[in-house]
Amino acid sequence: MIVSELTDLPDDRTQLQTYRSANDRMRREGTRNLLAAAATTPRFLAQSGPGTFYESELPESPRVSVDEAAKTTADLLEAESGVVTIADA
Repeated sequence: MIVSELTDLPDDRTQLQTYRSANDRMRREGTRNLLAAAATTPRFLAQSGPGTFYESELPESPRVSVDEAAKTTADLLEAESGVVTIADA
């Protein structure tokens, strides 16, 4: 199984615009490379997609904590294929 959680986002939201190009490139090229590698494994899990990058400010709640994202990701390793949204309650 391959799990992709590629991202290059700043800790300081005032730097979001500065990181945008690098983050887009990492996700685009990194995911392409991982998909090529996925030809050798039947399962692929990726963290990304439209609407996950906020250009000017952090999103309103609910957001997801790192601990919750990690726990839910682990739970999804054996799940059926599909799109899942992970967010703190």
